[in-house]
Amino acid sequence: MEFFLRHKIILLFVFGLMIRIFTANFYLPFYNQDELTILYDAKSIVETGQDRWETPTHLFYRSLGEGEYRPPLMIWLQTIGYYFFGIQEFGARMISVIFGLMGIFCSYHIIRFLISKELALIYLFTMIFCPAHILCTSMAFESASLSSSILLIALYFAVRTYRENKISLSILAGFFLSLSVYTYPSMKLVSPLFGILILMILLKAKKTKIAFYFSLSAFVFILPQIWLFIHYPTEFMARASVNVPMRRKVIDYIFRIIETPFYSLFDISLWFVKFVKQHHNINITYLLVQLPFYLYGVLSWSKEIISKTKWAILLLVSFILSTTPEMATFAHSNIFRNPLLIYLIGFLISYGLYTLNFFKKSYWIAFGINFIFLFIFSYFQDSRQPNFQQELVGAYSKLSKYHKKYDKVVLQRYGNQPYVYLLYYGQVSPKYFQNSTIVNILNSDQFDDMRQIGKFHFVDKEMIRDSLQTLGHGLLVTELDLKLPRIDSSAPFKFYSY
Repeated sequence: MEFFLRHKIILLFVFGLMIRIFTANFYLPFYNQDELTILYDAKSIVETGQDRWETPTHLFYRSLGEGEYRPPLMIWLQTIGYYFFGIQEFGARMISVIFGLMGIFCSYHIIRFLISKELALIYLFTMIFCPAHILCTSMAFESASLSSSILLIALYFAVRTYRENKISLSILAGFFLSLSVYTYPSMKLVSPLFGILILMILLKAKKTKIAFYFSLSAFVFILPQIWLFIHYPTEFMARASVNVPMRRKVIDYIFRIIETPFYSLFDISLWFVKFVKQHHNINITYLLVQLPFYLYGVLSWSKEIISKTKWAILLLVSFILSTTPEMATFAHSNIFRNPLLIYLIGFLISYGLYTLNFFKKSYWIAFGINFIFLFIFSYFQDSRQPNFQQELVGAYSKLSKYHKKYDKVVLQRYGNQPYVYLLYYGQVSPKYFQNSTIVNILNSDQFDDMRQIGKFHFVDKEMIRDSLQTLGHGLLVTELDLKLPRIDSSAPFKFYSY
């Protein structure tokens, strides 16, 4: 026990890493199309020097449709990993795990600097064992942990800059603040707002020299994004270019600011609903045992704001800034588009425990029971149920053994963005994709709807029999039971030679 108390911080992070390794490899669902897009683009850049779509600059990459562009940092990281280690799915998810733990580390120290060591320790324990954080920061796409962690690193150095008056720290704060713009579209709005807030605080404290170097660092590293905004404004805006309402009355925005982001933060009903149906909202069973401490934390925090405690007001301002994209796009705040909410609610739970002085044996037991229950609940609820991802992974992994023998391959259209699973698990090379004839129909949401990639034809289930007559001989993968020579199967699909 004495050893644990002496090394509690290190041991908590080690245990947190072990849980997340298990989660990333054995617990989460099969890799989704966003994760595979990033992985395949990393593979494509290493092998061909370009992403799969051969975009004209490495400052953005096309995602899953026209108007669907992603900032580059996550793909750059995966590219480095793929180049040196041949990084695959588990390695890709480990990048998110590492950044997720970095987010906890930085937010822990921010609380330690601004409020107290005791609260920071309670917060650290709460976040290390937070199922929402464990699940959401173990996925290999940028909004899961990268965007929030880079911003928290910037805020960590900003707090240290304020305390220690070191130019080197101000340069680091500016660098990571600008780097966060390269992580996720919402950061292109959030990070500059945080930069203005930090600058105002430094100037008010008459730290003019520190403020100058902070601003200079942020400006220098943001210059490529300014160039991108001038030359590729649509790609710079990414999904926001089609999501931001252009003709809204001012009164609509006022009410939206009131409703969002607080809607998903305080509507308790959302916490206990299957989160897929609520656009990955905060309802990933975040609060069960923690609920009373969360509510008490909200109450205590509100009292601090009323009494004009600086850290409480700063936290409120930070929360509003971080959820500004949801106000602008009229979208619900959620932990994938706004993962800072995980840290905020974790803080409020911890603050409730801190003010109640309840961090005792009884809480340890209750928290352990809650942790086990939430994992079991979410496991059976979302993680391992049979779904199209699992079925496409199985089918296209098996397809990789056969498709090179055929000049034409007919694939039943199935699930969401099946072509991404074909490219990755079917071992279709990036060079082949870049040199292929591609027939792509953009649906109403501007997402890709692939009909042909070279010899691969995606056909609606109802149209398969007619397509076989026009396409001649080849390989067919479908759910249908047909009177054709079957060469293999992968539930629910059968492989036919026709």
